[in-house]
Amino acid sequence: MAHRRFDADYSSDRKDDCRQQKECVTGVLIEEAEGVVIPGLSAMIEFIEAATPLINLRYTRNP
Repeated sequence: MAHRRFDADYSSDRKDDCRQQKECVTGVLIEEAEGVVIPGLSAMIEFIEAATPLINLRYTRNP
């Protein structure tokens, strides 16, 4: 299953790498949304929370 890769990365003391990757992907998604759907979106955001498949698995026990 795909979540195994994230699980291995998170367990191997790569938490900082995972966090940086989440921040990067989140930024790209916000920029894309601003350019296509919601101009000025980044100025409206007060809080950002992103999750990986591993976090979803841990919280919900669903793959």
